Order: sequence, then structure tokens, then C-alpha cells
Amino acid sequence: MRLYLDDARSFPAGWDGCRCTETAKELLSLNSYDLISLDYDLGYDRETGLDLLYWMKENDIFVPRINIHSTHPYGRKLMWDFVKTNFPASELTAICSPMR
Repeated sequence: MRLYLDDARSFPAGWDGCRCTETAKELLSLNSYDLISLDYDLGYDRETGLDLLYWMKENDIFVPRINIHSTHPYGRKLMWDFVKTNFPASELTAICSPMR
């Protein structure tokens, strides 16, 4: 199963999609995902993709493959560094998809 977190982009076919971290947390609590793709900026005054990674660490949620598709340079770097440090067994990629 694959999970895609983004507040604006279209969800890829065959993926579970969510617009906010609250929904992502629910889905990650109920399902086992082999791949998640995360955006950093999820809208004004909202939790970020990095907040979801913090929550995953705190709750021992492991996903074998993590992709960061955010175009936010600072947020993308923060997420990259957090995954490398806290989820070293996860395969990490960063493929930035354009807004549609």
C-alpha cells in the first residue's frame, strides 16, 4: 500500500491520499504502508510533513520507503535529514512533482 500526503496536488492513481497530517496519522495507525510520499507545506497554520515524521518516530511507525515530493527547499532538507537520522533502514528518495 502507498500513502500520499499533499494539500494541493492530485493524488496518484492507486495511492491512498490525504490532505492533512491528522488523516495521515489515522491511515498509518490502521494500515501497513510500504511507501509514503510527503509534502512539507500543508497550508497556513497546519502541521507539516515533518510533523508527521515526528509523530511516526514517537509512535514507532516504520515505512520501508519514504519519498519527499515537496518543492519547499528548507522543509525538504529538514525532512531529508530527519529521515536519514531517525529512519536509517528506510529507503529515502526525493522526487519533486510539479503542482497541477
